[in-house]
Amino acid sequence: MRRDYDVVIAGSGPAGSATAITLGRAGLRVLIAEKRQVARARAGETLAPAAKRLLTGVIGGQDGAALPSWAEACRGNISCWGDAAPMQQDFDFSAYGKGLCVDRSGLDAALLAEASQLGAEHRTGATLAVQGRQDGRWDLLLRSGDAAETLTAAYIVDATGRSARLGASLGLPRTRSDPLFSFGMLFDSSGADRDDHGGHTRIEACPYGWWYSNVVPSARHARRQRLVVLHADLGSAEATAAARPGGFLALLARTRLMQATLTERGCAPVGKVLGAPAGNASLDHIAMEGFLAVGDAAQAYDPLSSQGLERAMTSGGLAGHALAYALSNPQEPRAYLAHYHQNLRQHWARHLRQHRSYYAMETRWPDHPFWARRRSEQTFPQPDFARDAR
Repeated sequence: MRRDYDVVIAGSGPAGSATAITLGRAGLRVLIAEKRQVARARAGETLAPAAKRLLTGVIGGQDGAALPSWAEACRGNISCWGDAAPMQQDFDFSAYGKGLCVDRSGLDAALLAEASQLGAEHRTGATLAVQGRQDGRWDLLLRSGDAAETLTAAYIVDATGRSARLGASLGLPRTRSDPLFSFGMLFDSSGADRDDHGGHTRIEACPYGWWYSNVVPSARHARRQRLVVLHADLGSAEATAAARPGGFLALLARTRLMQATLTERGCAPVGKVLGAPAGNASLDHIAMEGFLAVGDAAQAYDPLSSQGLERAMTSGGLAGHALAYALSNPQEPRAYLAHYHQNLRQHWARHLRQHRSYYAMETRWPDHPFWARRRSEQTFPQPDFARDAR
């Protein structure tokens, strides 16, 4: 039997769930298809103070009071950027209060639960395949194990992250600006990190890239954990070394702020090194008739911007509104999709300017390939708006 939906979303991360939440509030019929049967292990991330507004429906308090187990208040940043001496920036005087350090697994589950409460259906271990499009609707095949069912939807949304699998299946090209890659490792703490509530994010530049560290709030671990991440260009000698625990720890031992933080807090490495692409990337066609991309599938942000998670949820909300308006005005939906495209295009242009300015602040290693690449002027095509995929 064929099942009909207003919108089918591929991917159940923050962008996909934010889209479903917005559509659910509009009373629309939504299905979220998630390829993974079990949620993927996720590293911790930090949200700037202004971004907390996006989590109003899923956090129970502010600045450390009655927050869920997957979130803790973040008081600010300590960074060695442009200078070897650490500089501290506090959020105390922010109009929005403290930031948040979140465990992504917990956040993803909370957002998905809210989407489900608003009526969105959710399938795990399910892959979505586009069969064609006719009479303004997509014909889709949803596979889960050996089972398969046919669906139709007025709109499909790519929320599959940097892979942009749904867009790729439609032949939509994706542009990457640099080979930045992240290598992360968790550390157990037996010392001060256990009482470091409301602590600071640490950032430290080095000749071959930059390091990031913060605590990972989670009720799943009896011992407090800290995440340490190296960002370096894939293919560099340091990136090759960082892919293995021994090489990662050897590079870490040469840092000042990061190594001092771990030593002071009695942190010991656990597990393996996890790697993932981290550079700027954009789908060339993020909006067209019957299709939208959201979050990292649309525009993936260099993590130095601290905007990736915020933009994922923001783009999901914007996409949900655009689709709700388009569905209520089926005679001329293009204007609403174009508005969504224009909003993302403008923010992307601002991000690229900020990206260049942030990296330009670090001038200690001008001849190293990592910094020379970011100092040079880069062209990055703006996402296009197309009427049809084919």
